[in-house]
Amino acid sequence: MPTISHREMRNNSANVLRGVQEGETYVVTNDGVPVASIVPSGEQAAELPLVRAATASDRIGSLTRHSIRGSVSETLDELRSER
Repeated sequence: MPTISHREMRNNSANVLRGVQEGETYVVTNDGVPVASIVPSGEQAAELPLVRAATASDRIGSLTRHSIRGSVSETLDELRSER
């Protein structure tokens, strides 16, 4: 089963879909990790291996919140003028 990267799938979607229409099945990877299968309509996709279990990320929750004064437009104008 051919493996294609997410970027290759995006950049060559017409060719990928043409291959699927002809019966080809593809495994799509993201950073080398299999994330999806593209199979012809009506066929069952093969089970992808579990690379790692999904976990909740605390990275976003640990970010410091900041308040801004004024509108977003004013803040962006101020930030742009500092360049």
